[in-house]
Amino acid sequence: TVVSVARRLATAPLLFVLALLAFIGCGDDDGSSSTTIRFAHFWSEPSQKAILEERIAAFTAANPGVEVETIELSWNDGKQKLFAMFDGNQVPDVIELGSDWVAQFAESGRLLEMTGTVATPSSVPVGLAAPGIWDGKTFARPWVVASRALFANTDILDAAGVDLTSIDSWEGVLAAAETINSKLGGTDAKIEGIGVNGDDANRLFKKVLPLVWTLGGGLVDAEGNPTLARPENIRALEFYLTLARNGRVDSQRELDQQFLAGRIGFWLSGPWLIDRIDNDNPELQFSVLPMPTLEGRVGVGIVGGEYLAIGRDSDNLPLAKKFVAFLTSPSEALTFSKGLKGGFAPADGASGDDPYLTEGHQAAMTSQLSTGRMTPVHPQWLEIQELFEEAIALAMTADATAEEALGAAQEKALEKMRK
Repeated sequence: TVVSVARRLATAPLLFVLALLAFIGCGDDDGSSSTTIRFAHFWSEPSQKAILEERIAAFTAANPGVEVETIELSWNDGKQKLFAMFDGNQVPDVIELGSDWVAQFAESGRLLEMTGTVATPSSVPVGLAAPGIWDGKTFARPWVVASRALFANTDILDAAGVDLTSIDSWEGVLAAAETINSKLGGTDAKIEGIGVNGDDANRLFKKVLPLVWTLGGGLVDAEGNPTLARPENIRALEFYLTLARNGRVDSQRELDQQFLAGRIGFWLSGPWLIDRIDNDNPELQFSVLPMPTLEGRVGVGIVGGEYLAIGRDSDNLPLAKKFVAFLTSPSEALTFSKGLKGGFAPADGASGDDPYLTEGHQAAMTSQLSTGRMTPVHPQWLEIQELFEEAIALAMTADATAEEALGAAQEKALEKMRK
């Protein structure tokens, strides 16, 4: 009891008293005595890791005595490693998740419901907050977001006599790619009109889904039922196949490299490419364009983001909540985005008028955030995504038409939903 402790303090040696007082005072409101939080993240690329460590250092400087232990993950096997950590009772306190992973982790009961200090503020757009919500409850807070956009090599277009300012539709992009192929394709430089992503897990769907959305299609309905074979989806895939017949089909990594080397006229890529161009080929002349229209409909881009969640069984909730609130604050997320360069922006729109977000190549990326869409919040989204990618790859080999490939994928999706 408090009384018995007081009596012992009155007669105890001084060193013992000081030690006991330190022990009594080191706890917090939730009973946790740890000053170290474990943070699982995916910023393992050296330059990105350095920028993240700067923000972690800012947090620890503002919270003397606190340490952050980082756990580096990769996008190739990071999800499996996270599940293994949960199953092995080695739960990280704070976890970075991709926007399309939150539903799966939340549904399985592995994440803490976020309230109080980590509730998503109203300055975060509804569309960006949605991926962190499952069953009406928030389980992850948006951190930084980025969109895909259309990159155009202006030197190639000029050499082919193509006026970039006149192109605002995918039909126009296709015609321009054909012109580039006919005028420059036979040269030693091996110039090609457009890059088209081929069979490339977790990347291919991001190139076709914007076309699906632009035409009014979608892969799931409002009730979460799969709708892969909708007519709009079929038309979108058929157009993608037309692009493939007029461009270089390859992996995202290789096509990024080919655009960087100045060999591709058009290429749909992400914010990292801006940074790579600045670092590896700053003389490259290029423009970043908003998503073109298709069949006269306003172009819709795909937006992805990084979200921060807290492990439900974390034994250090107060510090974990404080760390999440710190990293996702408008000023910190903006500083982090500026350090990363190349298209990332804070999910919290409170700093939306900063020049970094409204000038240069970043302006097109930022404008895409207002018209873009996130992938559906669905606990089986990754399975639906995989089936969609399999259908695209099958149609690209000409072993099935777009209608046949998507029809088969729909049947498989329905079968999975019934299990």
